[in-house]
Amino acid sequence: MATWEIKDDRLFVIAFGGTVEALSDGERDIGMREVYGTEKPVWAEWVSKTFAIPVGQEIPDPEGFRSPTWSAYCDVEVVNGRVVGMTERPGAKRTAS
Repeated sequence: MATWEIKDDRLFVIAFGGTVEALSDGERDIGMREVYGTEKPVWAEWVSKTFAIPVGQEIPDPEGFRSPTWSAYCDVEVVNGRVVGMTERPGAKRTAS
């Protein structure tokens, strides 16, 4: 699991942790230091992707089976770790099926 932050138009990994299966030791917990060699934020210059970040109100599933959706999203376009665009858009409308 990773936690991300946008600062000064750059994308950073600010926390990372999880469990991996090591070849000889069984399962092992890893974090920022094991993966990136530091506990400080790491500029994610390897990331090129558009992220849909929920910014509106949460809209629960009326039937209680699906994940909630949101009334609005901000699409954040990242190229080589740099934010190159942001666009707010309405979320999907949810109705009972």
